[in-house]
Amino acid sequence: MPADFSHLSATTADMVVGYKVRYGQPTDEMLLEAAERIDPPLMSPELMELLRTELDPARQRRGRPRQGIRRAATLTDHLRELARTDIPPRFVELLIGRLTSGKGLREFTRALRAYRTISKLRRDNLIRGLYRIFYERLETATKGHIEHAPLGKVVIPAAANRSERALKMTAETMQRLMPPCPSEATIRNLVSGKIRRGFRESKRR
Repeated sequence: MPADFSHLSATTADMVVGYKVRYGQPTDEMLLEAAERIDPPLMSPELMELLRTELDPARQRRGRPRQGIRRAATLTDHLRELARTDIPPRFVELLIGRLTSGKGLREFTRALRAYRTISKLRRDNLIRGLYRIFYERLETATKGHIEHAPLGKVVIPAAANRSERALKMTAETMQRLMPPCPSEATIRNLVSGKIRRGFRESKRR
């Protein structure tokens, strides 16, 4: 019989707490799976059903806000009275915070955010790479264009200096490759490193 390692991928209360520290808000699916894996059960069967109604995307319904508020209040009242040393207090706080705010994060939304972040990083890296190529090629360019495989012929625009010409060429090429293209001001900040520095500074705060 093959070994079963499914327990290693299970979402537990400790894992949810660690996820919050490293990556931010856990999804509703993560909170619910971790709550359901707690043994002895976190709450009575009736209260667990209420929790599923609040956190399971398949059960969530729009409208009837008063019922949702009452459900959340019932659950949070019970969670605040818990006195169990086998459950991480931070996990209980996360559950209470989610139920109190009413603002959940679904797995689909989290995945979409991750996709957008990765796409933006790829776009920004392409912008920096194109700018560097154009800036270097312009130093020895003798015609009104430069040749680059696989970009082909890239026209050299009129501009005050080499940096501005490379900037405009980058913007025009990005508009052709990955529209819509960021503004020239955004590209200028990217290639100068201002956006990276601002991101690092915001992470330190």
